[in-house]
Amino acid sequence: KERVIVQLRSKLANAVQDEERYWINKDLYREYLEYDADSAGYYVEQNIGLAARMGRPEDVQRWRIERAAVLIQTGQLNEAWTVLDKIKKEVLTSKTWPYYYAQMMRLNHAYSIYMEEMGAAERSRYFNQALLYRDSVLLYVKPDWPEYLNIKAWESFDAHDYDGIKKQLKEKVDHSPLNTPED
Repeated sequence: KERVIVQLRSKLANAVQDEERYWINKDLYREYLEYDADSAGYYVEQNIGLAARMGRPEDVQRWRIERAAVLIQTGQLNEAWTVLDKIKKEVLTSKTWPYYYAQMMRLNHAYSIYMEEMGAAERSRYFNQALLYRDSVLLYVKPDWPEYLNIKAWESFDAHDYDGIKKQLKEKVDHSPLNTPED
């Protein structure tokens, strides 16, 4: 992982065009997300700026959604809520809605876990909201979406229908290089 990061950072140092920097930042973000959230956040901020400079409002919102993902991962749930609340939904398309719904699902699920640990009765409200967002994600995505099987597994688990999803997950694992966060 560190070798890949060094290579990407070297490419970034030599990148001249905003478009090239944008895609290298995206790769760096993906490498860092499960490894070093602070660094992942740095590349999110870089791409928010680049997307704005290149005149891509939907991409600006997409990277703000990724900002929320980093905040959720680092336990900054209130900050993530603020970021997601400020997303300009009018510029989201069928391509970006599932990412928004997925982060809202994660955020509500994280709150439900926190509430359970605190012994709060509000847990079920957040958990039920997470389920609604999960269903919204599934309305927008196809089986080739990176997190599709993970979300379907959660749905299958809730329905106590394990056999079908176990087969799909095993097939995915058996044919995967296991080099992405979703894997």
